[in-house]
Amino acid sequence: MSPAPENATEYDPQLHRWPHCVSAHQITRSVFELIQKRAAQMLDQLEKRDWSRMHGELFDNIPRQSLANTITAGLILEPSTRTQTSFNVAAARLGSSPQVQMIDPARTSMGKAERWDTTVRVLCQYHPDAFVLRTPHVEQAYQAAALFGDYTGSHHPNTDKSWGVFINAGNGSDQHPTQALLDMFAIHKVCGTINGLRILIAGDIGRARTVNSLLIALAQAAIDSTIVIVAPVIDGYELSPPAHVMHKLDEANLNVQVAQVRTRDEFVDLARQADVGYWTRLQVERYRDELPPSFAAANASLIQLSPELLDQTEILAFHPMPYTDEVCREVEGHHQVMFLKQAGWGVPVRMALLELAILHPKQLRDAFEQDTRESA
Repeated sequence: MSPAPENATEYDPQLHRWPHCVSAHQITRSVFELIQKRAAQMLDQLEKRDWSRMHGELFDNIPRQSLANTITAGLILEPSTRTQTSFNVAAARLGSSPQVQMIDPARTSMGKAERWDTTVRVLCQYHPDAFVLRTPHVEQAYQAAALFGDYTGSHHPNTDKSWGVFINAGNGSDQHPTQALLDMFAIHKVCGTINGLRILIAGDIGRARTVNSLLIALAQAAIDSTIVIVAPVIDGYELSPPAHVMHKLDEANLNVQVAQVRTRDEFVDLARQADVGYWTRLQVERYRDELPPSFAAANASLIQLSPELLDQTEILAFHPMPYTDEVCREVEGHHQVMFLKQAGWGVPVRMALLELAILHPKQLRDAFEQDTRESA
């Protein structure tokens, strides 16, 4: 029996279903292909500035529709620049009224001792067409998604839609599924595929939700790729991926290597062999006092993306941003560094997600269920 919504603290496939975007566990091969195809169409029109075709057909049998007269609302309870802004721009491009706002939790009713589930139940009553949430608390995203409800049995005139698509824009150190969609779209855009690549993961492999989400999504959507996870060992302390992420990778059709790295030369050797590198900053705010005092600086030096590294390799570098000392400022603008393009592609990816989730939820659910049946 599934837990009551207010008690949901982790991903539950019975509660957390498309078109709600809750976890990278929902990003299967067919789901990614569906979103990637539509995002590529969106990007093409954005680059051409062809607004007249912005709301074009997804497939021949789906009528032309826009998000006019819809509302995209949300609460950003943690610092955010790219996620918040790109959701608002994406919504506005599609004609939806964007209301995704950053707010200090102390200034909400929760600051007056209101229970979190009560806050969410009230927000459901406002009937936004999409609700975007970023929260420092892992469990809040799962509770909110469950409380926004199921889409089956709706009487919406166009499809099986009901009010309120929930979208997880980051919950603590756990998940950031829309960033995983963006990261895979960026890799696909640059490399022409997400399959058959050698992908180096460097930075924070312990508490970075972007890494967790990307690895889980690649495990489900990529074929014949090799994932090399850099596990730095510094002052006797070793970063390691969460057990549930490694379990997902172990089940996948991927070659996964966790490489203990103690020297810069070892890291450069791994980079020389990689097609793609995915860097992240160390999430020091999520470790509290667990890390040795010298760990952050030593880790940044060990894995730093520098001009010298790029000169010695053909690696294509990606980063969800923001970056700190793990990226040398001199690499900005280098032809192998994709950070800014990657960030910009957040708009068409989130446009595609909003359009599909709000207008065509059955497409998302059918794609996921097709892959689920095939893997059973």
